[in-house]
Amino acid sequence: MRKFMLALFLLLLIAAPAFAYEREQTEKEGETMHFFIDPVAGPEEAAFDLVLTNTGDTPLTFTFPTSQSYEITVHDNRGVEVYRYSAGKAFAQALRDVTILPGKSVNWTEHWDLHHSGVRLHEGEYKVSALLKAKMVNGKKLEPLTDVKTMYLPKENPAFKHIEVSGQQGTYTIKGLASPKDGYFYYSVEDGHNQLLKETKGEVEKAPEAWKPFKIEIHLPPDALPKNGTLILHLYERNSDGDLINSYPLILEKFY
Repeated sequence: MRKFMLALFLLLLIAAPAFAYEREQTEKEGETMHFFIDPVAGPEEAAFDLVLTNTGDTPLTFTFPTSQSYEITVHDNRGVEVYRYSAGKAFAQALRDVTILPGKSVNWTEHWDLHHSGVRLHEGEYKVSALLKAKMVNGKKLEPLTDVKTMYLPKENPAFKHIEVSGQQGTYTIKGLASPKDGYFYYSVEDGHNQLLKETKGEVEKAPEAWKPFKIEIHLPPDALPKNGTLILHLYERNSDGDLINSYPLILEKFY
């Protein structure tokens, strides 16, 4: 019995460094990649930006079993699932590799119209979950890469709708419909830290309908653009007291 215990002790003593090394390698490999989701909801839609970054010093090759790169789900405050990215979609059942060089990232963006079962969801907080669907990295099993964020869904805006933005690198065109009480509205641009375009007055086109079309052209100097941040346009009205009302935030561009 003593010989058995001694042999077992020696076996564990010999194996311990190997186990520790394997655990250390797993932790180090886990530190060489970063996956996250950045959800932003506006009055008419939500945008989900997903980013997978190689933070190490060697290339990473991710192997996916299908053409689906990720899964996104949204749950309300009762835990009810109100959105699933893959619902109603078909994905090719074929292995594929995505290689990311050191210091580089792969970005994906998805949009959602904020409707569940044909009904626009109520204002409030929602939980957004993301899962990378890769199963292997550099030929080794990959532990699930996930991220969870909270997203605030605003109420529908009574003054602006069907807003579309085009352009990049400081030059943008914004079109949509507005129903301002006084026939005009205001807009400004900021990046979360600095105001890049001061309050400017905008007007709608003359039309008999309650909702009238408008168009805005914005030109920002290249040196004013953020190196790492988000450009946000704010459409809004002001009431008789000069207070800001019916604010409609809109992402112009994200910089990583």
